[in-house]
Amino acid sequence: MSTEEVLSALLKVSAASEAYEVTSFQVVRHDRLVHVAVLDAGTAAAGERYTVEVHAPADDSSGEVSLTSNPARTIDEALRGVHWKELDR
Repeated sequence: MSTEEVLSALLKVSAASEAYEVTSFQVVRHDRLVHVAVLDAGTAAAGERYTVEVHAPADDSSGEVSLTSNPARTIDEALRGVHWKELDR
């Protein structure tokens, strides 16, 4: 099954309103490990296909910093939509 077929089947069978294929990455930014997930809602989502979620430990050990982009038409737009400087606070 293609990703599109799996997403379509998940939406039908589970009665979910949204489904995504998730690709995960780890990057080191300013000596800090950052987890990045690219969510792909498939071609049926058109202009809102990609969303990026970012998670990193807080600088002061108070927990985690979590950032999410707005849905975007391209991966590049979604990556640019993340407020990366929030990780520096």
